[in-house]
Amino acid sequence: MKLDALDNLILFCGSVNAMETRVRAWLPGAVEDDLQLTGSVLGPHCDFARTLPATVPFRPTTASSGIQSVAVVPDPCLWTPELPMLYDVRVELRRGDTVIATAQRPLAIRKFEPRGCDLNLSGKRWVLRGVRRKIVPHGPLTSWREAGAAMLLTDLDEALATEAARLGVPLVAMIGGTTRDEIAAELRRLARCPAVLLAAIEAGANLPDDIGLAAIDIRLAAYSRAENAPAVLPAWANLLLCESVDAIAIGRAVAGREYPVIALCPRSEVSDIAAARAACDLLQRDLAPFADLAGYIV
Repeated sequence: MKLDALDNLILFCGSVNAMETRVRAWLPGAVEDDLQLTGSVLGPHCDFARTLPATVPFRPTTASSGIQSVAVVPDPCLWTPELPMLYDVRVELRRGDTVIATAQRPLAIRKFEPRGCDLNLSGKRWVLRGVRRKIVPHGPLTSWREAGAAMLLTDLDEALATEAARLGVPLVAMIGGTTRDEIAAELRRLARCPAVLLAAIEAGANLPDDIGLAAIDIRLAAYSRAENAPAVLPAWANLLLCESVDAIAIGRAVAGREYPVIALCPRSEVSDIAAARAACDLLQRDLAPFADLAGYIV
C-alpha cells in the first residue's frame, strides 16, 4: 500500500436533518479485507459564532464497494454563507493496529439540493448571485462576503478555497477537463473544498451517469452557450448553467425549463465587488419577463 493510499478518499454526508448527520468516509475500489478506516470528526467551529466542539469517532460500516466508515454527528451545525460552520475530519487507513496512511480535511455539513426550478440551501430557497473572479480587481475576500456574492472561477487554489470556506463565500468551479478520468480527478479535488457548492461541466461531455460520486456533496451544472442549450439535461447534471452576453438570448433559451437554471451573462471589468453584485440584480430584472431563475452570474 502506497503512502498516497487515501488520495481517492471521499468524504460526504448522508441524510442531513436537525437531529443528526451521518458523515461517511469512503475509499472506493478493490481493497484488502483486513483494512479499515478509523478517525474522528471534530467541530463545529466558526469565525462568526460561538460553538461547543465535540469529537465523534468513525465506525466501520458496510459498503457496496471498497471500505467505508461512518460518524454520526448529533445536532449538526450546517454551513451557510451567513454562518459558515466547519468540522475537522481526520481519517486513518489501518491494517490492525498499524496506521498505513492518514488524511486531514475540513468538512462542511450542508443540505444543498435542487427542488423544482429552485436551489434549496439548508431548508430555504437560495438564489445564487455570483461574479466571475477575473473581472473584479484584486481585493480581500471579506469584501465578497460583505457583498453577499458567490465566486465563479476556473482555477481554484488551496489558500483561496480555505479562506472562502471560513468566510462563507460560496464557490462555483468551472471544470475544463474533457475525459472522464480528468473530470473525476478534478471533482475529487474540489470535494476537498467545503465552499464549493457547484461544479460546471460542458453539457456535451460524454460522462457516466454516476460521475457525481467523485464529489457527492457538490451539485453538477451542465454548462452551455445559450444558442446550444440542450433540450434535456444530461443524466449526470442537476441544473443548467447557460451563458450569453445577451440576457434576452438566455431568457429565450431557458424559458419553460422545469429544473434549476443559472444565467451567466459576462460583464466587463468593474470597479469593485459591490458594483458587480449590483449587476446581478440588474440581470435578474432583465430576465424576469422570461423566468425566475435559480441564479445570476456576471
